[in-house]
Amino acid sequence: MVAVHRFIEAFNDDDVDLAQAACVDETSIIDDFPPYQWTGHGATTRWYRDMAGMAEVYGMSDWSVVLDQPRHLTVSDQRAYVVVPVTARWLEDGTPADRTGYLTAALRELADEWRVSAITWAWS
Repeated sequence: MVAVHRFIEAFNDDDVDLAQAACVDETSIIDDFPPYQWTGHGATTRWYRDMAGMAEVYGMSDWSVVLDQPRHLTVSDQRAYVVVPVTARWLEDGTPADRTGYLTAALRELADEWRVSAITWAWS
């Protein structure tokens, strides 16, 4: 869970470089806004920039994500799979808004450090 927490903390701190550092070089991300899927080198950075652009169009700011306890966690060799309930919060044109859902991630252990290799967001 360390890599997932690092990714979310970087997201909450608006630090795209740190978010990218929590991931493997060839990351995959699926989310609910176009183009819906980001893969390959720098995918985390591209996803973050697209998310920030979408947020600007909809008047969204001050976003943050809170992780709950994992609902499912499986580790096998140097790979892991985790499903974590999340709450996303933001301001929409100055009005507080939130959404609950799940973050599902695949992770890989590289040189004694776990990193995110894939993330998908599913919203309730």
